[in-house]
Order: sequence, then structure tokens, then C-alpha cells
Amino acid sequence: MEKNKDFVKECVEKYRSRLLDTSKRNSLISFNHSERSRQHVRVIDELPDFLYGEFLDGKTLTFLPLPEEDQIPPDEKTPTFRRRLEQAKLTDEDYIEAIDDINEDEEGALDKIKQIERDLRNKIREELGLPVWKEQKSLTNAEVAKKHNLNPSYEMPDPTPENQEDAERHVDKFIQTLLKPEEMSRKLSGLNSCVRGDIEESGVNTLYAAFGFLQWHESENSDKPCVSPLLLLQLEIEKKQSKEGYTYRIQATGEEPEINLSLSERLRADFGVELPDFTGEDGPETYMNKVAELIKEAKIPKKEKWKVRRFITIGRFRFARLVMFHDLNAKKWPGDTEVSTNEIVQSLFAGSESESSGDHADDYDIDTPEVEEAVPLLITSADASQHSALVDVMKGANLAIKGPPGTGKSQTITNIIANALAKGKTVLFLAEKMAALNVVHERLSNASLGPYCLELHSTKAKKTEVLKSIEERLKLRSSKGNGGYLASKLQEFKRHKDHITEYIDVLNAKFGRQNKTIHDYLWAAQLRKDRMGDLLSALSKTKIPFEQADLTGSELTAHTDELRTIVSLKQDVDKESGKGQHPWGFIGNFSLNPFQQDELKQLLVHWTEQLEKMRGILKEFSGQYDLNIETNAAKLEAFLNDTETLAHWAIDDLDQKLIADLGGVKKAEALATFVDDVHTYRTAQDDIATLKDVSTAILKIQEIEKHTVSAEELDADTLSALEIRAAVQALEEELKIWEKSLKTLLGIGERFGVSKNEDLDKIYALAEVPDYIASVPRDYLLFRTRDVIDEANAGRLKTAADTQGRIRGLIEEQEMKFDLSMMGQPHEIRMHAAAMDNAGFFAFLDTSYRQAKKLYTLSSKYKRKFDASKASETLREIANAKEERQKIEQDTQLQAVCGSSFNGIDTDFVKLQKINEWAASVRKRYTAGDEFTRSVRQ
Repeated sequence: MEKNKDFVKECVEKYRSRLLDTSKRNSLISFNHSERSRQHVRVIDELPDFLYGEFLDGKTLTFLPLPEEDQIPPDEKTPTFRRRLEQAKLTDEDYIEAIDDINEDEEGALDKIKQIERDLRNKIREELGLPVWKEQKSLTNAEVAKKHNLNPSYEMPDPTPENQEDAERHVDKFIQTLLKPEEMSRKLSGLNSCVRGDIEESGVNTLYAAFGFLQWHESENSDKPCVSPLLLLQLEIEKKQSKEGYTYRIQATGEEPEINLSLSERLRADFGVELPDFTGEDGPETYMNKVAELIKEAKIPKKEKWKVRRFITIGRFRFARLVMFHDLNAKKWPGDTEVSTNEIVQSLFAGSESESSGDHADDYDIDTPEVEEAVPLLITSADASQHSALVDVMKGANLAIKGPPGTGKSQTITNIIANALAKGKTVLFLAEKMAALNVVHERLSNASLGPYCLELHSTKAKKTEVLKSIEERLKLRSSKGNGGYLASKLQEFKRHKDHITEYIDVLNAKFGRQNKTIHDYLWAAQLRKDRMGDLLSALSKTKIPFEQADLTGSELTAHTDELRTIVSLKQDVDKESGKGQHPWGFIGNFSLNPFQQDELKQLLVHWTEQLEKMRGILKEFSGQYDLNIETNAAKLEAFLNDTETLAHWAIDDLDQKLIADLGGVKKAEALATFVDDVHTYRTAQDDIATLKDVSTAILKIQEIEKHTVSAEELDADTLSALEIRAAVQALEEELKIWEKSLKTLLGIGERFGVSKNEDLDKIYALAEVPDYIASVPRDYLLFRTRDVIDEANAGRLKTAADTQGRIRGLIEEQEMKFDLSMMGQPHEIRMHAAAMDNAGFFAFLDTSYRQAKKLYTLSSKYKRKFDASKASETLREIANAKEERQKIEQDTQLQAVCGSSFNGIDTDFVKLQKINEWAASVRKRYTAGDEFTRSVRQ
């Protein structure tokens, strides 16, 4: 045991040392104040102690930019110039080299960057053929700050009486920055996105305010100093929409301030000195003085170059592992205990004496009393393997539960915690991702176990929140319920459970000589029912004795084969009979003796001979008379009836020669034609005999011919008399309507100065007015204004309608995929697209490319594989759509044309365009210059 303890202690120290990063890769050791970085913001002209005190008092402070002084000429705000500027920042070698040479830690670095950008702008102006900008030189950020009585130095002012009694800027609710509004908004937007991403992914808030920095050198030979923060206070940031845009406000989370433990450990290891402790009575000024005194008295190389910088930086700092490093310090554990003596830690490093069950665990019978006692309850569903895992955990086994997403791991963890609580145990649940913690906590809350959960992650891990949560739990009082009622319900539950268990046992019991379970028989019966359908009702009438139904598997197979044979014979019989009934089906005697069987055979032979003889006679008769006589019984009977009918005819009435000549097919057809002609002749003769007045009939025929000619001219020769009469009546009704309408039109015409004797063209012009009014929906006419129907505005309305149709669908489609509000203005989106286009093999080293990629990923609503070229194309499409939308919404002339109907991109331009086109068609129809036409058009 003692050997294991030493081994475990060695392992703990080994892994503990890996938690500590004291290299320059750690921003807590070497912090790079980059003016281009979007992960921190530097503060100017603030008193450290006052700012620190405001945070401790729970005040909310707002970042304040420099006053806006726009000295950029208008021709540099065009899309062409901005696009060229974005590309040049990524490709111009002189610009990139000048930017890289700037030491961003020194004061005035931001102003130098501005001057380099001004030089680049002048270079682009020359390339685009723009005139030389001769305006006054742009003020640097530092000059703007001085102009407004602000100290542009990143060194905070000393707490002298003069500064403390200075202007209200030192004691207001704002945090002053050396950034213009657009610069500050871009930086804070990036910082907010990074911090939110850290919280959502790992549940750790990485936003801190760093008060004071130590500038130090690693050795005597090092020329470039390291700059490390000294005192860190955790903050939280809030993004708010205002009339001027977005504002960013911060406040302290309530956590205690912390010193830079990474720096303290590095100084202890390299120089034998440690940072002083920060007490509750200290402030930033006091602590910076303590560190300055420590450096002054310490024996360290290049001590004269070491100095405390009075910087205040608000940014992203990560040191969660450093806290773990100190938690694993054996000296911090209570009493004689230490982490290496913990039973769980020892089992992790040295193993346990219990035998392992292997990679896979067996499933338990969950209905046994032993399992029920180990796992008394489930608050979420669980299958057999998940339930068995619960049993192993509750029995104290160490195990790993593996499975792909969606297999119920979080459900199993929830059940484990619930059962541990039921046993009076405490559970510490850890997860690398915050999402896993949230899922389990939500499931426990849904099961009314939320009050038993103490959240120690994310924003819930604030000191004030933890203390408040503990206070609420101390106030909880367990209410004693009715024990008798609960006992009766448990007893009732156990009775139902025993009944269900008994039922399951019966279903799984073996039955019969086939050695199958009742469950198998029931499902087999259901399967047969589904397959047989109506056959089941027929089989239900069949009574099978039990002793015959109790068959073995082989006996059942034999009977099945016999049934198949019977079915096959039945199919053969049906095939021979053609009607499903065998010719010998009338025979009912199935027990003939041998003599009767011989007699039946002889009778069958005789019948066969007679049938063959009859078939020969029919064949000869058919050949003699060229007939096709079928040999089945029904056809023969019909032929016999026909011959008997012929036998009753009087032979003397028939022409023998004619009958003899009927042997030919053509002659028979000629005879049939002759008979038809005779029949027609006799019918006509009868009709003529009934005609009395021939002359009157002839006159009637002539009159009919005359009307027929007229009908042909009217294209009515194909109509019946009734149809013609109906058509005449319809024409008469239509004439009445025309008469009435003409009278109305003449009445309207009188108001326009038209007399009855004037040209009908004016009447026709009036008649077309209702058609023009009805050619557009009535509600469209409500939007008819002088500007909308003006011919000069047709092109503007058409362009707006085309643009709307083109970009509305694109914007709706992109809003389903991206959060467009996160992408900013079109020129910012194009800047990110240009960064993606110009990124090479080492794109991951380019800050602008990484920022563009992160913006694209964070704004995407769905996870997708990142493709730089496709992402760039998508961003440009979004930028174009946003820009075109802004053009429509900011088009004052278009607003004047549409009037009250204007609603930005949601304006119904198609409706307004149709009204304009309708007005144009009215003007085209009524183009004459006379007063009548103008009146009608108006």
C-alpha cells in the first residue's frame, strides 16, 4: 500500500506539472498588446483605484470611444475605393512590411498605423486616377484625444490630488479608450464573440481586467522584454442596441481578484522571487507599489530595465489550469490527507484489486429483487444495457460507458445521479463541454431534482450565485408526507408489478411437444391470421381433437407435405375441367368392388369408341358442306336445332339451282346484297304510296332548299331546327341588351358633349372605359397617385421591382443559413471575403483570415465543412444583397415616387409598376388632343 502511495504521488506531481505553462506562449507570461487584435481593449486616462472600486461596488461601466472626426474624403467612401483598399491591405508589400515593423507595445503605435494607412490610401488614389487630396492632415487618435483634453498615454495617471480633483472624466460611468467609434466597435465585437464562444463551449468566462503589468527580461542577454499582467479581476460584457449603434457595457462578476500565478511561478523558478499576495485591503495602486518594491530589493539581472507599467487592459485571459495546479498542491489539503491517498485516485493510477469484467459487461435480469434493491428507480427511460450499467455503478464498480451520440449516455448519467441521491450519496459531475453539463442538469430539473443540484460552471459559478444557491437550499424544508398513503401506493405498485412479472413468465414458458414458448405460439397465430385473411373463418369451423393437434415438429411437417400434395392434385383437376368441376364430379359411389371396376372400364372403352366414330362423321359432313362445326356438346346441340328448322321449310318454294350455287362464298355475299336492295325498294314503294299531294310536297321541297341555302350562308346548315330557333332567341335577347347599353352610353356621352348623330368612335371609346378599369384589381387603384402613374417613373419602379425580386429571395435564403446581424456592414463583409481570397498555405498565421473564418463560422446556423473559396463567394453575395437593400431603403427619389406606399425592401413595387403600366396603356389608347379624349382619359 505504501509503495502504491509513493507511485501515485509521483504520478500526480508529474501530471500536475503539465498543467503549468510558464513559457512565452502563455499570454500571462508574455502579453502582446496588438492594436489590430480583437481580443483586448486598452484603457487611457482612468484612475486605477477608482475604476477598481466601481467594479467592486457592482457598477456597470460603458466603453467610450474618441469623438468622431471624419476627415476621409467622399471619393474614398465609394464601393470601388473600399474594395481596392481591402485588397491592398492584404497584398501591398510596402504596407504589410511597414505594419509588421511597428512595435505595438509602444505608445503612438495606433497613430503610426493610421499614417501608414493614409499613405496606402494616397497610393490607391493615384492608381485610380483620383486627384491629390490636399485637405489638412488627418488628426491622429492621440491628437484627437489631446484636442478633447484627454491623456492619450496608456500609462494611467498617478493618483495625485490634481488628477483626483480633475475633470469629471475620471469619476464618470465610462471607460475611456484611444479608439474611434468604428475601431472600438470592431474590437469589442470580436472580444464579445470570443468570450461568448468560450462560455458556450467550455463554460469558462475568460474576460478579465488586468490592472498593472510587469515589464521584465528573461536573462541578461535578452533584449526584448516580456510584459505580464499583475492583478486580474473577472468581468462580464453585455452588448446593447442603441440609436447610435451597439454599446458595450461591463461589470464585475463578484469573483475575488487574483494575482498572476503563472508569472509568480515563473519568477520563483527563474529568479527565486514570488509576487506578493493581494489582500482585501489592497487596491491596484497599493499592489503595483508592492511589486515595484519587490523588484527594487530583488537580486535579478538587468534589474534597472524591469519596471511596473501602469496599464489597464480589458481582454481575454485563460488560466483555468493554473487554478487546478494549485488545488493539487498537497500542502493545501486538510489535515494529513493529500490527493495521492485518495482511494479513487489510487485506483486510477495503480489499479484496483478487484477483477475486471472485461471490455463488455453482461446484462442483468432487472426484475430480480437484488437488482431492484440496487437500482430502486428510473427518472428517464433505460434499456437493458443501460439498466445493467446502473446496477454496476450502484454496486461500486468502476467502469467506462462508451457509445456514439444519441445512444442514451446522458440519460444513463442522469439515472446514476438520481439513484445516488436516493441512497443519500453526493455526486460530482464533470464534463469538458458545457453542453453535456446543461443536458444532464436539464433532465434532473425536469424530474424535480433541480434544488439538489449545485451548479459550479459557467455564469452560475460566480461567488454571489453560488452563495445564493446554497442559501436557498438551506431554506428548504422537507415536508413529511402521509407515510400510510405512500406505503399503500407502494404495495399496490408491487402487486401490479408481480402480476406483470407472472404474466411475462407464463408467456416465456415452454408448451407442447414442439418445445416452443406461449409467446411463439401467439405470434405464430397472429402471423397466420395476417397471411390467411378470410381463410381463418373457414378453418374455425373445423374441429381438430386435442390429441391430434398436439404434434411434434416432424409430424407437423409430414402433414404439411400431404396437404401440399392434395392442393397440387386439386389444381390439376381444375385445369382439366376448365370450370373448377371435374366431368366425373357427379359420381358419388367411391367404394366399387373389383367386378364393378372392370365393368366401368369396359363401359369407358365403349364410350370412347362411339365418340371417335361420331367425330369422324362430323368431319366428313363438315368437309362436304364447307362448314366449321365445333365438337363440344353445346355447339353440336345448336347445330342440330338449325337443321331441324330447315327441315320444316317447304321444299317446293326454294330454288334448287340457287341452293346448289350457295356453295361459293362470293355468290353468298351477292345474294345478301340483292336481298338488301329488294328490301330498300319495297320500303321506298310503301313510302310513295302514302304520299297524297305531290305538287304541295314539291313546293315545300323548293322552300326547304331556299332556307338551306340561307342556312349555309349563315353557317347554320349543320344545326337542327330546334338549335336554330334557340340561336334566334338568344340573338333577340342580346339585341335588347345592346339597345339598353347603347341608351346608357348615349346618356353618358351627353355629359361629355357627344350627340346621337356624332361618330360612333366616341361611343366605342366610352364603352371601353369599364374594360380598362376592370383590367386591374380594384385595390390597386387605391395606390394610384400622380407620381406613381407618371410615365417618367416607369424605369425607376421597374428597376426597384427587379432588384427586390433578385435580392429578397437571396436574403431570405441566407437568413436561414446565417445570422446576418453578426456580419456587420457590406464593406466589413467584403473585407473578410478579401482576406479569404488572398490567404495562402500559411493562412492560419494570418490574423485577418482567422477573424474572417471565425466570423463566418459563428454566424452560420448549421455546422458545415469550411471551404474558403465558397465562403468568400457567399460573403460577397451577402454583401451585394445588403448593399442593394440599403440603396433601395436610402433612395430618396424612390421614396418620393412611392409616397406613403414606401416600406423599404418590403414595398409592393410590382403592384406600383402594374399601376404605372396600366396608366400608360390608358394614355396610349386615348392619345387624341381633343377635349373629349382628355376628359375620358382624366
